Amino acid sequence: MTGKIVLSMVTAILSIVANANAYAYDWSKDLDVYRETLEEHHIDLYHHLSKETFGQRLQSLKMNAATLTDFQVIVELMRLTHDIGGGMGDGHTAVPLWNSELHRFPIEVVNFNGDIRIVSAEEKYAGLIGRKILSINDTPIERIIADVSAITPFTENKFSGLARTSSYMMISDILKALGITESIDHANFTLQKDGNTISTIEIKTDLEKNIDQSAYHKMSLKLPPKSDQDTIGLDSLWFSFLPDKNAVYIKFVKYPSFEQMNSFAQNLFDKISKTKTRNLIIDMRDNYGGDLFIGMVLASYLNTIDMIDWNKGVFVLINRKTFSAAAVNTAQYRQLLNATIVGEPTGGNPNGPQDMGSFTLPSSGLLVTYSKRIFRLQDKNSAGITPDIEVMTTWPDYKAGLDKALETVYKIIADH
Repeated sequence: MTGKIVLSMVTAILSIVANANAYAYDWSKDLDVYRETLEEHHIDLYHHLSKETFGQRLQSLKMNAATLTDFQVIVELMRLTHDIGGGMGDGHTAVPLWNSELHRFPIEVVNFNGDIRIVSAEEKYAGLIGRKILSINDTPIERIIADVSAITPFTENKFSGLARTSSYMMISDILKALGITESIDHANFTLQKDGNTISTIEIKTDLEKNIDQSAYHKMSLKLPPKSDQDTIGLDSLWFSFLPDKNAVYIKFVKYPSFEQMNSFAQNLFDKISKTKTRNLIIDMRDNYGGDLFIGMVLASYLNTIDMIDWNKGVFVLINRKTFSAAAVNTAQYRQLLNATIVGEPTGGNPNGPQDMGSFTLPSSGLLVTYSKRIFRLQDKNSAGITPDIEVMTTWPDYKAGLDKALETVYKIIADH
């Protein structure tokens, strides 16, 4: 075989390798737009990473992009964006993958003090609910948590890190890009029952857009039933009267429009005013945020109800999934309604970059978000809103459906 032929074969092989890693998007252009737009619109882009370090890392990503798949480039951009806030503090600057076509394992997990438990699943995998994940494709869960948490969007503190990492580790595209799995279509999960029985189960993925999580079998905490006097008809904002507690419970899990909130608050005001209700419980758990001024509409109505015990009778429930405007409103309810805060610290911080803006990269169409404002709702910085009474979620309580935070409030009311 002549040298020319050998050279031609080597060239052909290198060409095949290059084409295998070739990317569909103009990442050089996208990364330039990424930097220019963040520098123009972010409230304080270089509050953690220096401008020099940011530029060096961006240039390195540009140079290495040709050796990566498109999704690997995206993951590295997620890593850089995560580090703008140091993984803490600036949760609104992120690459959230909202407009990406993703593959997800059809289960949901929660981190209970380091144990990753399956708490919800589509019918096919409903029998796995309650099991602890030990590894995925023989990669220990501890390493997966560490690797995914280094890129997870919307991380303001360790509590949002727990929630966000639990969600993003179920995206198989991410696990493949990180080298944890070889396929986006399936993976082998090594699981442990409470009785120490260990088994390995193959779980297949589906396109995220095809998954209906509302139809999942799930473990959940027992909440009060929605009142028939709540005539507004919102699924994510409703109230329940608790006559034996002389209380009204408000479940506030998603922000409605101003008009809807006004109607809800007016109806609530009318119904409470006809009772002798003394205690008020506002449940902000699992509220990912919205328009904080809509939350203030609720406070303005509640504040006019004189029969409420404004000294000791107002409570707000929070957890690691109380984010953004929900965390801000929690701090405001503490100040304006003299509320006692009960539960886990919030995933959103009371001080720091907030109020999300966004833009789309021109070639890839990737969505990038950023912080537009800085809020200061406390004299001192803290990792999340620190509850007045901390009640952490434990696996035994969750397994039993016991809402320990709500039960704590009931006990306080009973002891008044």
